[in-house]
Amino acid sequence: MIKKRILFGFLGVFALYLLYLLYIFVLSPKTNLQSVYLIPKDAVFVIESEKPVESWKKVSESNAWHHLQKNGYFAALTENIQKVDTIFNDRRRLFEFFDGRSLFISIHMVSKKDYGIFYVLDLKRIAKLKLLKTYLNTLLNEGYVLSKRNYHDHEILEIYDRKSKETMHLAFIKNQLVASYTHSLVEASIDQYQEPTLGRNLNFIEINQKVGYEDLFRLYLQYDYLDDYYKRFSNEPADWMDRVSENFEFSGFSFDLDKNSTITANGFTNISFANENYLEALQKSGTAKRSIPKIAPKRTALYISYGFDSFSEFYRNFELVQEASSSEEYESYKEGIEKVEKFLKIDVKENFVDWIGDEIALLQIQSDISKGKNDLALVLKTTDADEAKSNLDFVLKQIKKKTPVKFKAVSYKNHEINFLSIKGFFKILLGNRFK
Repeated sequence: MIKKRILFGFLGVFALYLLYLLYIFVLSPKTNLQSVYLIPKDAVFVIESEKPVESWKKVSESNAWHHLQKNGYFAALTENIQKVDTIFNDRRRLFEFFDGRSLFISIHMVSKKDYGIFYVLDLKRIAKLKLLKTYLNTLLNEGYVLSKRNYHDHEILEIYDRKSKETMHLAFIKNQLVASYTHSLVEASIDQYQEPTLGRNLNFIEINQKVGYEDLFRLYLQYDYLDDYYKRFSNEPADWMDRVSENFEFSGFSFDLDKNSTITANGFTNISFANENYLEALQKSGTAKRSIPKIAPKRTALYISYGFDSFSEFYRNFELVQEASSSEEYESYKEGIEKVEKFLKIDVKENFVDWIGDEIALLQIQSDISKGKNDLALVLKTTDADEAKSNLDFVLKQIKKKTPVKFKAVSYKNHEINFLSIKGFFKILLGNRFK
């Protein structure tokens, strides 16, 4: 009789537990919070994946990834990604438990020379299970110490690693698990829980909607904080980095990996209002087949090109758009062009615009002279190489007469012209607003 009571009691408790699970996973109201709302606003990079372990496994085992790890030139560029790879390998058991749930990883500058990595994992309905925190505790061995503290009505779990002397900070916010080895990032996430910043930024939302979803992951870049990230690697000022931060808002890329181990990124970038005229002019000027990569050196690290039906059409559209948007700025621009033409005794349209073809590109190339230095090249596709050479030689002669500006090198190859020192070129051509 006693055994039956115990059995029925056990079955009753088990039935209640099943009903509890039924309520949690089926009947309870959905009050899910979007992961991106918890990312602190000063993220430089954001990585998003629906299948983080599976996707990262594909990337880390690919030939392209192994090449990046072994190639000396890319070693510095992939330093941070390698650290993410180490984190996944060292804590694979924890991540595999939650695989199949969306994961966000963001990088933030926490000091002038150091960055922190922040994680947001969507637990969905299992976040409501009170046993979840207990399960996390079972993952720990004698090498770790678990402690708890409260911050703004949220409990933060702190897992101290005796060996590395590092502390992982965890917090559950609705259906999300946030974590970081930098306590201030978890606290910043809690602070903006009610009033998210990055996730409600209209420029970020625009890029997020356009990027869509691929098999691997998505990468977002916030240019407002890119210059701070750059300063971690160099103490020297970089005008080009300042200009990038000023002129662009966000970039977003979706990554895929084909059977040949080729990683492909497709994405979008939105620009600041200051450069809206250039974008509108590009949109109205058609497209062109890209051929400059065929002549780019193997040492090329970064390649950006612009194509149009013709540069003359783009230049004409640019002037029309600028005149329509602001007559005052257009008059200032025209005055600047006239001053340059009068000072150098040249005709910008005849000596520049007319011989430029349907493609221009910027290349960043590893220097074969100075170790650790990069050269910047402007490559222009021409309509007639002889005409381009004649006009360019004339312009360079006039510049040499009138100013101390010098070009390191000008090389000609078929219908492409390559400048290895280009500061001021676009200021002459498109006005001082192009920085």
